[in-house]
Amino acid sequence: MTERIREFLRNRRLDGLDTEPCLVVDLEVVRDNYNTFARALPDSRVFYAVKANPAPEVLSLLASLGSCFDTATVAEIEMALAAGATPDRISYGNTIKKERDIARAFEIAKRIDSGICHVNGPTVHDEAQMPFGGVKASGYGRFGGKAGIAEFTELRWITIETGPQHYPI
Repeated sequence: MTERIREFLRNRRLDGLDTEPCLVVDLEVVRDNYNTFARALPDSRVFYAVKANPAPEVLSLLASLGSCFDTATVAEIEMALAAGATPDRISYGNTIKKERDIARAFEIAKRIDSGICHVNGPTVHDEAQMPFGGVKASGYGRFGGKAGIAEFTELRWITIETGPQHYPI
C-alpha cells in the first residue's frame, strides 16, 4: 500500500466516511505498472481488460499512455472510445453477442481506418480474391487478389530509343 493510499484512508476515517468498504486506486501506481509492463515487452501491445476496472479515470490514463483495450460489450467499447482510445486500439471479444450489439459494433467498425475489420467472425478470415491486411494497424501490406499483385509490383513505363527520332512539326 502506498503512502498516498494510507493518507487517503486515514483522512476518510477521520472524516467519519469509513463506514463501508471502498476501492482505492492510486493512478500513479497504475501509470508506473503500465509503463513497467510495456517496457518489459517492447515488441508487444498491452491490452487492458476494461471489465477489470472501467473507472473513467483509469481508462483515460491508460489511453493517454497508448494502451490498447480488451472489451466484451458495446458499452465497454464506448467507454474506451470516450476515454480517448482510437478504434484500432480496441479489441471486441465475447462469445455471446446480442444482435443489437453486433449492429452497434458494425456501426463502430465503419469508423475504423483499417484494411480489415471482422464483426462477429474469426479474427483471421482470408479469401483469395479479397485484399488481406494493409491499412494502419491492420497489418503490413496487402495480400490476395489484385491488391496483392499491386502491393508487390509497380507500374512503370520504359522506352528505348535506338536511333534518331522523327518529330512532326
